[in-house]
This record gives sequence, C-alpha cells and structure tokens, in this order.
Amino acid sequence: MERSAFPAGLDILSAEPVSPPDHVPAPPIAVGGLLIGTRIKTLRGHVRIEGLRPGDRVLTRDNGYQVLRGCLRIRPETAQGYAAPVRLRKGTLGRGTPDRALRAAPAQRLLIGGPAQDQPELLVEASRLCTLPSIARLPGPGAGFIQLLFDRHELVMADGAWSESLPPPGSASSDLARSVIRDRDLRTLFLGTQRGAG
Repeated sequence: MERSAFPAGLDILSAEPVSPPDHVPAPPIAVGGLLIGTRIKTLRGHVRIEGLRPGDRVLTRDNGYQVLRGCLRIRPETAQGYAAPVRLRKGTLGRGTPDRALRAAPAQRLLIGGPAQDQPELLVEASRLCTLPSIARLPGPGAGFIQLLFDRHELVMADGAWSESLPPPGSASSDLARSVIRDRDLRTLFLGTQRGAG
C-alpha cells in the first residue's frame, strides 16, 4: 500500500489571520485556494469543495483519480484586501472554460492554453488575469478559501477549469512540468487567441 506524504488524521486546518502592530503596514499575502461553493470533479461526481473529505478520489489532469489527503481552510476574514477573491466568468479561459463562474484566491494558479487553443499549457495566478475582460476582483471577504492536499502536486478540475493543488511538503510548482507565464506575455497570449477565434 502506498504511504501518504502527510501525517495521519490530517483533515481541515485553519490559517488564522495575523495582525501586525498598528505602525507596521501589512504586506501583501499570497493566498491560494478556491472559494467555498466551487465544484470539484470526483469519482462520485461534482462535489462542492467544502463537501470533500480525505479519502475522496478527485480527478487530476496528469494522474487520473487521486486520493485526497486533506484540506487547508482559509477563514473568510483572511480573504480580504490583497486576498479578495478573483472571479472568472464562464468561458473566460477558452470555450467552456470554466463552465460556470469560477472564484479563486489571487495566488491560486490556473492552467491556460493547451491543444484545444493551439497554445502551450501555462500556469498563471488568478490575480494576473484581472487585466483581461470578464475577470475582476470581488468586493468583500467572500466565504473563505480551501486548498486541496494530495501525495503529489496535482491539477484538479474546478468548475470546468484546471487548478493546482497545494504542493506537498518538499515539492515545488515545477513538479507540474509547466511554465508559469510572465505578466508581459499574458495579454499577448489572450489577445492573439481572441483574434484567432474571430
């Protein structure tokens, strides 16, 4: 039986907000995760992310259905200011991708491009997409974010778009073997895709 990289009993954790002294400005915090209510593709169908439990088999881009080892819950009071959710309208990332409005944390990386769009597959943080049409920050703290943990760094199907999981201890984003797009290339890629679609 394959051993998990995570300690036994890991389930729902809370990332508590840290308040700096009044005279120290709060730095931007890189917050990843998907908003509560996001549908994740599993072996038992589409399940709201807050309804997932360790042991569920979740569809991944590269390794089929993988066992979910745990979840990291980020409280709503953390998800404000720099961490306010990013909303991507249906079809923003290509035909039917996502397949409904997707709400993600600003540092949550999403997969864009691919053979269907005649583009290389690239990972991009949701916040970097806010300069594009139909993508914007939402006001207010939202309902909190959840990150998913597996034995490996994975891409999961979230509301019809591929989104990265939380890298396990000792791994890195490079484990997904995809480039992370630079800001200056982003508009060129999307504008070129839109022209080609016309």
